[in-house]
Amino acid sequence: MKAGTRIRCQPRLAVRIDRPMRKRSERLLLLPLLPIFVLGMFPILLFCFMGFAGLGILGILLICVGLGDGLHANSDFNRQVIVHGYARRSERAVDASNLRWTVRFATVMNVTGVGLIAAGLCGLFYFG
Repeated sequence: MKAGTRIRCQPRLAVRIDRPMRKRSERLLLLPLLPIFVLGMFPILLFCFMGFAGLGILGILLICVGLGDGLHANSDFNRQVIVHGYARRSERAVDASNLRWTVRFATVMNVTGVGLIAAGLCGLFYFG
């Protein structure tokens, strides 16, 4: 090399800017999910077309989910106590914490369901 010649170095980027981030093969990964979206579209449209009655039905479904979660949590807790018997304090605390968290979530679901039923009934009687 000659004296005084500078070597110019350009930094390499990890991702080229002129190319799109996703390739065609990555887009095809979403194709198997299409039937799930298509099948799930009809119940949601049914709720939309039913209006306030659909809102009430959605509230009833949320209450059913909340009650099912609460009963399932109590069943799991009882099964844990019966199968393992007297457990250490830390294990009992974890099981009780899981039970409380699930029952709290189920209560939120139930309250939300009651709110949706009330909104549906008010909408049917006042605006329907």
